Amino acid sequence: MPTTPSPAGSPSADSPSLPPPSAGPSSAAPSAAEAAPGGERSAVRTLLRLWPYVRPVRARLFTAAFVAILASCVGLVIPLVLKWLVDGPVAGRDPAGVWLGALYVLLLGVGEALLFGLRRWLVARPLAGVEASMRAHLYRHLQRLPVAFHDRWPSGSCCRAARPT
Repeated sequence: MPTTPSPAGSPSADSPSLPPPSAGPSSAAPSAAEAAPGGERSAVRTLLRLWPYVRPVRARLFTAAFVAILASCVGLVIPLVLKWLVDGPVAGRDPAGVWLGALYVLLLGVGEALLFGLRRWLVARPLAGVEASMRAHLYRHLQRLPVAFHDRWPSGSCCRAARPT
């Protein structure tokens, strides 16, 4: 029996219905095609499963990653300044140059610490929200499971990994 095409937005009888994009992360079990050979998931696949949770705060996370790279680069400059300090003013017995070099090292150290503090500030609150939404999604999923599932598991073992540390 031929089927007529369904209007846009409504699923037809022979096509699976998909949740709307705003419905949040999928709680479906992974298919055989998603699992890597040997039953192990790849790290990329696991990280991609986190994307629906991270998407709302992606700008702050990418900014924090850039700030972390910048702070690491500042940290790599400190030994170069120390090399210049030892090879130049210390070798030439120039006390004013030693103080200048020490000031450079101090400013670079403070700058690096400020950049790492900025990175922590950028990610602290958003990642707490990501963790809370993941936990809420897990609890919603566990509450939708049949009672027989919970009867098979020892008390508390399902939610042990979901508790904050």
